[in-house]
Amino acid sequence: MQKCIRNAQSVRMNGASGTARTPGGKAPKNCPSVRDKDLARAAVEVMKADKKLYKFAQQSCMQEAAGYGNRELGYEFVKPIKPRIWRLWNLPAEWSSSVSVWLFAAACVRKRRSCMSFSRPQDLKLFPSCASAGRIPKSELGITKEWQVDTEADQETTCHPVFQAMAANRHKVDFCVLLGLCVGHDSMFIKFC
Repeated sequence: MQKCIRNAQSVRMNGASGTARTPGGKAPKNCPSVRDKDLARAAVEVMKADKKLYKFAQQSCMQEAAGYGNRELGYEFVKPIKPRIWRLWNLPAEWSSSVSVWLFAAACVRKRRSCMSFSRPQDLKLFPSCASAGRIPKSELGITKEWQVDTEADQETTCHPVFQAMAANRHKVDFCVLLGLCVGHDSMFIKFC
């Protein structure tokens, strides 16, 4: 695994061009950029048709560029200069997002405090939530004691990402950040929000 990560980093930093960076770049045959070119074009048209989504796409690109220094020296010299969390705080404000949800796993309380300590734009309304909000007994999902984390407990609860997504929708949240959610729970939240 480490070898794969090192190889990917060296390819990126040595200026090699992938299909995402330059037309005609190298890509495996199963790469969506090669395999689904028609969808790529259709997706651009979807973004252009929705003014809010189009603006969000523009702001995302500008945030990406603002997060790197040495761009004027060429791609091989590019280095990150702004932490991702700073970029997350500022993207909704530049996009004119009105409500932002920050959904944290209960185990990430320290991360939550750290994130919330960053200076954020004054007009950014937060809808903070914890992954355990709306929790339900695992037995409601047909989970027996043998599949509980605490097999001795009479009842164990699980996070309720579908409820969290529905609550975010009700409060008209238009920008979501998920930190530390369980695998699967993050996907369910994304699907329903």
